[in-house]
Amino acid sequence: MPKGFVMKKVVLVRRNTIFAISIAAVLTTAMWIFGSGTAGTLIKKVWPTDSLVEIEVYSPDYPYFIFAAEEQKLDEVRRERFTYNEISPVLEVPPLKYYSFTFCYEDGKQRAVCYSKTAGIFYEPETMRKIKPSQGFLAVLSDLTTQYENKAYLTYGALIPWEETDEIFELFSEARVTDLRTGKSFNVQRRAGSSHADVQPLTAEDTAVMKKIYNGRWSWNRRAVIVEVGGYRIAASMNGMPHGAGKIPDNNFPGHFCIHFLASTTHSGNMDILHQKETLRAAGKLPCIKESE
Repeated sequence: MPKGFVMKKVVLVRRNTIFAISIAAVLTTAMWIFGSGTAGTLIKKVWPTDSLVEIEVYSPDYPYFIFAAEEQKLDEVRRERFTYNEISPVLEVPPLKYYSFTFCYEDGKQRAVCYSKTAGIFYEPETMRKIKPSQGFLAVLSDLTTQYENKAYLTYGALIPWEETDEIFELFSEARVTDLRTGKSFNVQRRAGSSHADVQPLTAEDTAVMKKIYNGRWSWNRRAVIVEVGGYRIAASMNGMPHGAGKIPDNNFPGHFCIHFLASTTHSGNMDILHQKETLRAAGKLPCIKESE
C-alpha cells in the first residue's frame, strides 16, 4: 500500500476528530447559554399569578412616579396562567429606556420583569437573563405599559423649550393651567412676554381658583404647573403675584403673572433657577408632594 495513501488517511482521521471536538464544544456552550445543560428554550416556565396582590409599573422617564394596576386588572391576571422561556444571559447593560413590572405577592415576595424599549428585549433584572413571554403574558405587559403611559401623560407635562412653546402658546391665545400639587385648574390668556409668558386669568372665577391654590394670598412663590394649549400638555412654572398692567376687565386680577417654561428667561435675560426647578417637577423629573384641601 502506498505510503502516501496511509498518510492521507491519518490526516483525515485527525481532521474528523478535531471537527467532532469543535461541534461538541459548540453544543456544550449552546446548552449552557440556552438552558444550563438542557434545551432551555423548549422548556416553558410558569410565572406565578396566584396570591398576587399588586403589579407596579415604573420607568426612569418619570423617576418619582409608579403606576399600580387596578383591582380589575389584577383579577384578570390572577385568572391567567403565564409562561415564558429563558433564552440567554444579558451580555450588555440594557439602555436606560426601559419599563419595570414588579409582581407583589401575599407572602411579601416580589418578582420583576423588565422590557428594554431600545434593545427590544425582556429580561429578569435579578438574574439578568433574557426571557420570551408567552402571548398572554406579553399582552398583559403591553396593556400595563399603555395604562402607565396614559396615566403619566395625564399627570405630567412635556419638557418643551421656550423657543418652541413661544410658537405654540401664541399671544392672545388661551390655555388651561393645572397646579401639580393640588390638581386645581383655571383658564388664562397670554397677553405679553417675549422671554416667557405674561398671562392673566380669564374670569373672576379663574382668579378665585388661582388664589385658592396660593392659600388665599398672592405670592411670588414658584409652583409646578401643566399648561394645556394647542393640543399640548407642557411642563411649566408660575408665580402667584399680580404685577404690571392688566387688560382683561372684570377678572379681579390687578395685572398679570408669569409662566416660565424650559429654558425661558426673565425680562432681563437671566434664567430663573427656581422656575426651572419647578418646570422639571412638572415634567416628573423631581418629586412632588400632593396637597390636600
